[in-house]
Amino acid sequence: MDKEIPTIRAGQGVDSYELGWHKDKLLTVLDQDYTLTDALDCLIYDKPNIRFFVAKCDMTLHSIYVYNNFIGRFLDKYEINTPFQHLEKDFSSTLEYDEMDSYYSLGDYPDILIYTDSRNENVANISGFQIFKMDFTPL
Repeated sequence: MDKEIPTIRAGQGVDSYELGWHKDKLLTVLDQDYTLTDALDCLIYDKPNIRFFVAKCDMTLHSIYVYNNFIGRFLDKYEINTPFQHLEKDFSSTLEYDEMDSYYSLGDYPDILIYTDSRNENVANISGFQIFKMDFTPL
């Protein structure tokens, strides 16, 4: 039987990781294979394909970024290295690009940002997904 592919859920979580978890809960499920960066307003737990942002103000998981060779799908269809044109075709009316921070947002899914490996949309592939919660309430 094939292993189930992890899901990327806008505004909720990635695989079994849930936004709103307290830092202590996150650390119980992470193995020791991470680096910790103490940034100005958050703690960043970085693994080879996934990054967790814990806000210092309440010590809860506010954002998750998946990248590199992360295996997982958004809407059971889009994953790292999916041609950007597929996403553009399906979301052309709500897809917006942020020039300053170099990401795409989807009007239908405001709690996810999508990154690409090129600004040339004809050859670009999805290179990362960042999820967060617009109306954040710690769990």
